[in-house]
Amino acid sequence: MLDFISPWADLIVGLGNIACSIGVIPTLRHGLKHQDVPYGTSVVLALALGVIGLALLSQGLVFGFASTVCGGLLWAGVAGERAWQGHRARRAS
Repeated sequence: MLDFISPWADLIVGLGNIACSIGVIPTLRHGLKHQDVPYGTSVVLALALGVIGLALLSQGLVFGFASTVCGGLLWAGVAGERAWQGHRARRAS
């Protein structure tokens, strides 16, 4: 039924992931001041995107895999910022 999409699946998934990942960049930049994103969001998304990336790679969707893993790394960066800020705050007090 949607056979016309199959040849473009890698590009569609990859561009969609890039569009979603762009939305994480302001969170990372804002996090330089103070990070409020819960670990339940950032860690779960980082892990889920890693698993989804592996599933895409197993289907031969290399661009989709790469863009998904990049998004997962951005979310891992958000979690890392929060952890670092908590560590820094504990050291300061």
